[in-house]
Amino acid sequence: MPTEAGAAHLLGAIQTDAAINPGNSALVTQLAENGRVAHTTLGMQVQAVPAAMQASAGGPVIVQAVTGGGPADQAGVQRGDVLVDIDGQQVRNSDDLVRVEFGLTAGEEVPVTVSRNGSQRSVALEAAVS
Repeated sequence: MPTEAGAAHLLGAIQTDAAINPGNSALVTQLAENGRVAHTTLGMQVQAVPAAMQASAGGPVIVQAVTGGGPADQAGVQRGDVLVDIDGQQVRNSDDLVRVEFGLTAGEEVPVTVSRNGSQRSVALEAAVS
C-alpha cells in the first residue's frame, strides 16, 4: 500500500534473509500446523577437522555433540569420536551427515562407523524425529 511519500508498506508479509528453495513449501505446512518443523536426525552434531590436523585427529570429521537419549547416544557414540562412514559411504565433510539425515525416515536404521582412540566400531543408528 503506497504512502503519500511514495514508500510502500507491505501488509501481512514476512521478511526473511533465509534461502527459499524448491521444496521449502513443505516446511511452511509443518510450521503452520505444528508451530515447528520436524526433521529426522541421528542425534549428533559433527565438526570438520582442519586439513592440517586430520592425521592426528584420525579423520576429517569428529562428533562435536551427542543428543542425550538420541540414536547416537543409545548406540554409544561419544563426543570426540571420528565419524568414518555413514551408510557405507566414507565421510569427507560435515555435510555428509546432513545429506544422509535429509534422506531418512523415522525408524530407518543406518550403519555408522566411528573411530575412538584408533579403534573402529560399527553401530546401527535408528533415525528419530526431532
